[in-house]
Amino acid sequence: MEPNAETFTAPLSSLRNEPGHTHAPAVTPSHCLTARCLSPGQGKLLFKDGSYYEGEFVDGEITGEGCRHWALTGNTYTGQFVLGEPQGHGVMKYKAGGRYEGELFRGLREGQGHLVDADGQAYWGSFHDNKRHGQGRMVFR
Repeated sequence: MEPNAETFTAPLSSLRNEPGHTHAPAVTPSHCLTARCLSPGQGKLLFKDGSYYEGEFVDGEITGEGCRHWALTGNTYTGQFVLGEPQGHGVMKYKAGGRYEGELFRGLREGQGHLVDADGQAYWGSFHDNKRHGQGRMVFR
């Protein structure tokens, strides 16, 4: 999707950022009539720090399938969102190397998943509060 030339300021309630970011983002919607994309809607939001979200909106909220890139960390998440946060099944690719595929809750690894670090070490199993937890299998390289 190509963004429009117009830029809007979106309500913070619909555009949660990574922890520590509280500024109002700049929004450049595509296929949207206002900063709040129509329900159901597809759009692209560009944030002031260079981050972006492209995907589904419901009632003006980032909810559904989409892709979020954080300019500060270089991380990219593709998957399900609820109220602006990664939640459900998805894939997080880390700029420093490695990736996580599995379940998330409020942006944290929670439930079953597969984590591979930058060195190629892999873990398949349970996660709780963003950490390995319970049963799992670790492969060292």
